[in-house]
Amino acid sequence: MSIPRGIVTLVSVVAVAVTVASFTGPAAAAGRHPSASAAGPGTIGAEAVAEVVFTPMASARTVLAPRVITCRLAADGPIAQGVDVVVSGLAYCSYTISGVDLTVELYRNDNLWGMPGFDYGRSAAAAPAMGFCIDGAYHGKAIGYFTAPIGYEPPTAKLEAFTGRTNIEC
Repeated sequence: MSIPRGIVTLVSVVAVAVTVASFTGPAAAAGRHPSASAAGPGTIGAEAVAEVVFTPMASARTVLAPRVITCRLAADGPIAQGVDVVVSGLAYCSYTISGVDLTVELYRNDNLWGMPGFDYGRSAAAAPAMGFCIDGAYHGKAIGYFTAPIGYEPPTAKLEAFTGRTNIEC
């Protein structure tokens, strides 16, 4: 499955924005999305970003290994694109790790909607989730599972990033 050209552009913009700021918000910790009226830490406009830092254990430190590996997860959208509503997810790390597993979900009126997106990589993953456009309140969720290289801690991390709620009329 290939990602439509518009989504690739959108994901590239997310990658640039993610490097500017990293936040984890109370909504993400609570397992729910931040609404548009309650956008606080964890949101930058419609974009949400979460971060984890892997550090080497004392026994694994070498001259060649990076001192820390920073991994970020971002969700952006939702936006109407033709007859679909799309939300994009991006997960990436500052150095190659054992695995990055990304799932992106689209919600309409707080119900899972359309086709989720999936991707897997060693240092980055990007995927869109999309569903047929029907008037409603949409938001997105990106879930990233990161597996650190041997000798780093924590060994695994799960991050979630939620977009703000957007009313879309089709």
